[in-house]
Amino acid sequence: MIAAAELARLDAVGEVRRFAQRGAHAREVARHAKGEISPDLAFTGGILHDIGKSVISDFLRGSTHEVLDRIETQQAADYLTAERSLIGFDHTEAGFELAQHWSLPEPLQSVIRHHHHPRQAPAEHQGLVYAVHLGDTIAMMGGVGTGCDTLHYQLDGDYTRFMDLAYSNLAAILLDVEEEFHRLADTLAEHKEP
Repeated sequence: MIAAAELARLDAVGEVRRFAQRGAHAREVARHAKGEISPDLAFTGGILHDIGKSVISDFLRGSTHEVLDRIETQQAADYLTAERSLIGFDHTEAGFELAQHWSLPEPLQSVIRHHHHPRQAPAEHQGLVYAVHLGDTIAMMGGVGTGCDTLHYQLDGDYTRFMDLAYSNLAAILLDVEEEFHRLADTLAEHKEP
């Protein structure tokens, strides 16, 4: 029988992997940019973009069914609207406030605030925000979600203004990142002490 502490550790490892995968998806999208977007900054943005969920999780505890019901009955257009209707703000707003408090670089603040609506980002950060937005969508398509809100958002098709990436290439990015993580796991397993 697995002890509760071991289950909690495994859950934490899974969370870290999911955030790292989202970062890797954003990094791979950034490599297809028409302009200059740092893949490393996109990776960091992919990891941090949902930091506001940690801030609001206590406020929404126990309300998952209510949030999803509001979306399904069209009382809320999406998860962000449902968050705002329940607590008065959404995870992007909470994350943005935290990013400002921590004095994160402005491009990362824009990613955190606008990753669901990249058109609203300042022009100088839109390419990066679109890379994270698209990376997040690819990750969700592959089952790498961060909660019950997975796939309750819309892909902004304007990503093609910033990325030389056809919709049909999104699956290739998904598979490339998955292979990268399998290779990493295999390498770690080879070096694991008995």
